[in-house]
Amino acid sequence: MKRKNSIVNREIYEDTTSILFESFQRLQVNLEYASIDSKYQVISCVSSTKGEGKTTSLLNLAYVYSLKGFKVLVIDLDLRAPNVHHFFNISNDKGITDYL
Repeated sequence: MKRKNSIVNREIYEDTTSILFESFQRLQVNLEYASIDSKYQVISCVSSTKGEGKTTSLLNLAYVYSLKGFKVLVIDLDLRAPNVHHFFNISNDKGITDYL
């Protein structure tokens, strides 16, 4: 079975009334309530295996935060298979290891 590249599926950006968009809004609100005493500065999306939706979740959550006026910086730290550059249509000629 060929895995569908869900990163380039921009459904959330085209229909802000969708259930998908509402789910990420709810996630953002839950994260805000979880950090009532001290606000989070960094949110990391991790899992034990590939293909579980880390990049898709991170990009959609970053989008929801940006709509609410937050400054968002997305850094792809996947050294073996970076994907974020595909979403933003930018080159991947330099990675995080080049800067470190």
